[in-house]
Amino acid sequence: MKDHILKQARELYKSGSKNKQIKRFDGEVVLTDFLMNTFHIGEYFYCVYYFPDQEMEYCSDGTKSILSIEPEAFGLPYLVENIHPDDLKNFMRFEETLLTFLPSIAPKKLTRYKTSYDYRIKTANGDYKRLLHQVLTLQNEDDGAIIRTFGVFTDITHLKTDNHMQLNLIGSAGEPSFYDVKLDGTYTSGESPLTKREKEVLLAMAEGLNSTEIAAKLKISKNTINNHRSHILEKTNTESSLEALKVAFNGHWI
Repeated sequence: MKDHILKQARELYKSGSKNKQIKRFDGEVVLTDFLMNTFHIGEYFYCVYYFPDQEMEYCSDGTKSILSIEPEAFGLPYLVENIHPDDLKNFMRFEETLLTFLPSIAPKKLTRYKTSYDYRIKTANGDYKRLLHQVLTLQNEDDGAIIRTFGVFTDITHLKTDNHMQLNLIGSAGEPSFYDVKLDGTYTSGESPLTKREKEVLLAMAEGLNSTEIAAKLKISKNTINNHRSHILEKTNTESSLEALKVAFNGHWI
């Protein structure tokens, strides 16, 4: 066990909660709403993390198929112990960067942001998979203290083969996005060339849905879907939904 790294991580998260203890959450948690704001093509699992005690309050059973472990086995100790040694340093740096950068965002806007980065992690079978780690603030206090977060962990082994790691803070509801955020607070700004609807269509295409099925899912006409498909392939300069998905993902457009 990498005890010194685990201790450092616990201290980071405890500082993010400003040493508060709020066991009760009065807000209605609609997990499907949070899942809609994350990229999860392929297998995934999700968790609710309680910052003050640095523990998972809930984890879905997708851990069984992705990591070959029971949900209750997944948590901060598992991450620290099993993230690839070459990626663990960046994992810690990203978490430190987030807790340094987030105070610059107004507390009432924290729930409008999603953090995103990826890493390789070892499964119980001994092989490595690449997970996309996306986290949204579920509950925070007026002073910015983070109490609970909602995390989605998606297997993107089939989408990404290079080992470049980048921390992104993606805004929604009209908030700006910050890409490649550094510890010193510098970042790159930029927006996706894809519209919100085109992103929805692209994700549905990647699920293997045809135009008729996508139209029914999004409640718009088949002709509109076909127009979106053409625009997506044109903007990504690709000829298939899988190629377009890879371009969009690697460009941090989704």
